[in-house]
Amino acid sequence: MNNNKEIIDKLFDVWFHGKHKLIEFEATFPDNEESEKLKEELLPDFCDTLIEFYWNYFFLTIARLLDPHTQGQHKNLTLFTLSDLLKKNEKSEWKDVLKKTEELKTKFLPVIKYRRKKLAHFDFDHTIGNADFGTSTHIDEITHFFDTMLELINLTYKPLGFDIRVPAIIRRARFRGGTEFNRILSEYKKYYAQQWLL
Repeated sequence: MNNNKEIIDKLFDVWFHGKHKLIEFEATFPDNEESEKLKEELLPDFCDTLIEFYWNYFFLTIARLLDPHTQGQHKNLTLFTLSDLLKKNEKSEWKDVLKKTEELKTKFLPVIKYRRKKLAHFDFDHTIGNADFGTSTHIDEITHFFDTMLELINLTYKPLGFDIRVPAIIRRARFRGGTEFNRILSEYKKYYAQQWLL
Protein backbone atom coordinates (compact mmCIF):
# COMPACT_ATOMS: atom_id res chain seq x y z
CA MET A 1 0.00 0.00 0.00
CA ASN A 2 1.14 3.55 -0.73
CA ASN A 3 2.78 5.03 2.38
CA ASN A 4 1.10 8.41 1.75
CA LYS A 5 -2.31 6.76 1.73
CA GLU A 6 -1.55 4.86 4.94
CA ILE A 7 -0.66 8.11 6.70
CA ILE A 8 -3.78 9.94 5.51
CA ASP A 9 -5.91 6.90 6.32
CA LYS A 10 -4.62 7.01 9.91
CA LEU A 11 -5.76 10.63 10.16
CA PHE A 12 -9.09 9.62 8.66
CA ASP A 13 -9.39 6.98 11.41
CA VAL A 14 -8.84 9.72 14.01
CA TRP A 15 -11.52 11.81 12.28
CA PHE A 16 -13.91 8.86 12.18
CA HIS A 17 -13.47 8.13 15.90
CA GLY A 18 -13.86 11.81 16.79
CA LYS A 19 -16.95 12.26 14.62
CA HIS A 20 -18.41 9.09 16.11
CA LYS A 21 -17.94 10.51 19.63
CA LEU A 22 -19.43 13.83 18.58
CA ILE A 23 -22.61 12.25 17.19
CA GLU A 24 -22.81 9.99 20.24
CA PHE A 25 -22.53 13.06 22.51
CA GLU A 26 -25.25 14.93 20.62
CA ALA A 27 -27.56 11.89 20.84
CA THR A 28 -26.96 11.54 24.59
CA PHE A 29 -27.15 15.26 25.38
CA PRO A 30 -29.55 16.80 22.85
CA ASP A 31 -30.05 20.56 22.93
CA ASN A 32 -33.35 20.11 24.70
CA GLU A 33 -34.43 21.80 27.94
CA GLU A 34 -36.67 18.89 28.98
CA SER A 35 -33.83 16.38 28.52
CA GLU A 36 -31.41 18.58 30.49
CA LYS A 37 -33.92 18.97 33.33
CA LEU A 38 -34.50 15.21 33.45
CA LYS A 39 -30.77 14.49 33.72
CA GLU A 40 -30.28 17.16 36.40
CA GLU A 41 -33.13 15.70 38.40
CA LEU A 42 -32.25 11.99 38.13
CA LEU A 43 -28.50 11.64 37.49
CA PRO A 44 -26.78 15.01 37.92
CA ASP A 45 -23.35 13.80 39.10
CA PHE A 46 -23.13 10.98 36.56
CA CYS A 47 -24.16 13.23 33.66
CA ASP A 48 -21.77 16.02 34.71
CA THR A 49 -18.91 13.50 34.79
CA LEU A 50 -19.91 12.06 31.42
CA ILE A 51 -20.03 15.52 29.85
CA GLU A 52 -16.60 16.30 31.29
CA PHE A 53 -15.17 13.09 29.80
CA TYR A 54 -16.56 13.94 26.37
CA TRP A 55 -15.31 17.55 26.42
CA ASN A 56 -11.87 16.51 27.63
CA TYR A 57 -11.74 14.02 24.76
CA PHE A 58 -12.76 16.68 22.21
CA PHE A 59 -10.26 19.23 23.51
CA LEU A 60 -7.36 16.78 23.74
CA THR A 61 -8.07 15.45 20.25
CA ILE A 62 -8.30 18.92 18.70
CA ALA A 63 -5.17 20.18 20.45
CA ARG A 64 -3.14 17.11 19.46
CA LEU A 65 -4.30 17.37 15.84
CA LEU A 66 -3.10 20.99 15.77
CA ASP A 67 0.38 20.23 17.12
CA PRO A 68 3.24 20.84 14.67
CA HIS A 69 4.09 17.92 12.40
CA THR A 70 7.76 18.18 13.41
CA GLN A 71 9.03 19.08 16.87
CA GLY A 72 12.83 18.82 16.94
CA GLN A 73 13.69 15.21 16.07
CA HIS A 74 10.15 14.07 16.86
CA LYS A 75 7.29 13.80 14.34
CA ASN A 76 3.58 14.01 15.18
CA LEU A 77 0.65 12.79 13.11
CA THR A 78 -1.36 16.00 12.89
CA LEU A 79 -3.28 18.07 10.38
CA PHE A 80 0.02 19.77 9.49
CA THR A 81 1.20 16.36 8.25
CA LEU A 82 -1.18 16.76 5.30
CA SER A 83 0.47 19.86 3.84
CA ASP A 84 3.88 18.26 4.49
CA LEU A 85 2.86 15.18 2.43
CA LEU A 86 1.64 17.34 -0.44
CA LYS A 87 4.78 19.45 -0.40
CA LYS A 88 7.04 16.37 -0.42
CA ASN A 89 5.07 15.07 -3.41
CA GLU A 90 5.45 18.45 -5.15
CA LYS A 91 1.71 19.15 -5.21
CA SER A 92 0.88 22.86 -5.35
CA GLU A 93 -2.20 22.31 -3.15
CA TRP A 94 0.09 22.10 -0.09
CA LYS A 95 -0.12 25.89 0.31
CA ASP A 96 -3.93 25.87 0.48
CA VAL A 97 -3.97 22.96 2.93
CA LEU A 98 -1.35 24.67 5.12
CA LYS A 99 -3.26 27.97 5.08
CA LYS A 100 -6.54 26.31 6.08
CA THR A 101 -4.78 24.34 8.82
CA GLU A 102 -3.13 27.49 10.21
CA GLU A 103 -6.52 29.25 10.18
CA LEU A 104 -8.00 26.33 12.10
CA LYS A 105 -5.16 26.48 14.63
CA THR A 106 -5.71 30.22 15.15
CA LYS A 107 -9.43 29.64 15.70
CA PHE A 108 -8.75 26.91 18.27
CA LEU A 109 -5.89 28.57 20.18
CA PRO A 110 -8.06 28.72 23.35
CA VAL A 111 -8.52 24.92 23.16
CA ILE A 112 -4.76 24.45 22.73
CA LYS A 113 -4.17 26.71 25.72
CA TYR A 114 -6.78 24.79 27.74
CA ARG A 115 -5.03 21.49 26.99
CA ARG A 116 -1.67 22.94 28.04
CA LYS A 117 -2.88 24.76 31.16
CA LYS A 118 -5.68 22.52 32.42
CA LEU A 119 -5.57 19.01 30.94
CA ALA A 120 -1.81 18.42 30.68
CA HIS A 121 -0.86 20.46 33.76
CA PHE A 122 -2.50 22.12 36.74
CA ASP A 123 -1.23 25.55 35.76
CA PHE A 124 -0.99 27.50 39.00
CA ASP A 125 -2.75 30.73 37.96
CA HIS A 126 -5.51 28.98 36.01
CA THR A 127 -6.10 26.41 38.75
CA ILE A 128 -6.40 28.85 41.66
CA GLY A 129 -8.45 31.32 39.62
CA ASN A 130 -5.93 34.13 39.04
CA ALA A 131 -6.32 33.62 35.27
CA ASP A 132 -9.11 32.36 33.04
CA PHE A 133 -9.29 31.23 29.46
CA GLY A 134 -11.33 34.23 28.40
CA THR A 135 -13.54 32.23 26.07
CA SER A 136 -15.66 29.12 25.84
CA THR A 137 -16.21 26.58 23.10
CA HIS A 138 -19.64 25.52 21.86
CA ILE A 139 -20.52 22.12 20.41
CA ASP A 140 -21.08 23.81 17.01
CA GLU A 141 -17.40 24.77 16.98
CA ILE A 142 -16.40 21.17 17.71
CA THR A 143 -18.59 20.09 14.79
CA HIS A 144 -16.94 22.74 12.60
CA PHE A 145 -13.51 21.42 13.54
CA PHE A 146 -14.32 17.84 12.51
CA ASP A 147 -16.03 19.01 9.30
CA THR A 148 -12.97 21.08 8.39
CA MET A 149 -10.68 18.19 9.29
CA LEU A 150 -12.46 15.94 6.78
CA GLU A 151 -12.24 18.70 4.18
CA LEU A 152 -8.46 18.92 4.72
CA ILE A 153 -8.11 15.15 4.46
CA ASN A 154 -10.00 15.16 1.15
CA LEU A 155 -7.97 18.13 -0.13
CA THR A 156 -4.94 15.88 0.40
CA TYR A 157 -6.37 12.62 -0.93
CA LYS A 158 -7.46 14.14 -4.23
CA PRO A 159 -4.15 15.57 -5.60
CA LEU A 160 -2.39 12.34 -4.62
CA GLY A 161 -4.87 10.35 -6.71
CA PHE A 162 -6.84 8.67 -3.91
CA ASP A 163 -10.60 8.45 -3.48
CA ILE A 164 -12.06 11.08 -1.18
CA ARG A 165 -14.12 10.18 1.90
CA VAL A 166 -17.71 11.24 2.53
CA PRO A 167 -19.25 11.97 5.95
CA ALA A 168 -22.28 9.81 5.11
CA ILE A 169 -20.14 6.87 6.21
CA ILE A 170 -21.49 7.53 9.72
CA ARG A 171 -25.23 7.05 10.05
CA ARG A 172 -26.92 8.79 12.96
CA ALA A 173 -29.40 5.93 13.29
CA ARG A 174 -26.57 3.76 14.65
CA PHE A 175 -26.32 5.89 17.80
CA ARG A 176 -29.13 4.27 19.74
CA GLY A 177 -27.22 4.29 23.04
CA GLY A 178 -27.81 7.97 23.75
CA THR A 179 -31.41 7.85 22.54
CA GLU A 180 -32.07 4.72 24.58
CA PHE A 181 -30.44 6.30 27.65
CA ASN A 182 -32.81 9.27 27.38
CA ARG A 183 -35.82 6.98 26.85
CA ILE A 184 -34.97 4.92 29.95
CA LEU A 185 -34.62 8.06 32.08
CA SER A 186 -37.97 9.32 30.84
CA GLU A 187 -39.68 5.97 31.52
CA TYR A 188 -38.05 5.79 34.95
CA LYS A 189 -39.43 9.21 35.86
CA LYS A 190 -42.93 8.31 34.62
CA TYR A 191 -42.90 5.06 36.60
CA TYR A 192 -41.94 6.73 39.87
CA ALA A 193 -44.35 9.60 39.27
CA GLN A 194 -47.16 7.02 39.06
CA GLN A 195 -45.93 5.30 42.22
CA TRP A 196 -46.20 8.55 44.17
CA LEU A 197 -49.76 9.03 42.93
CA LEU A 198 -50.84 5.62 44.30
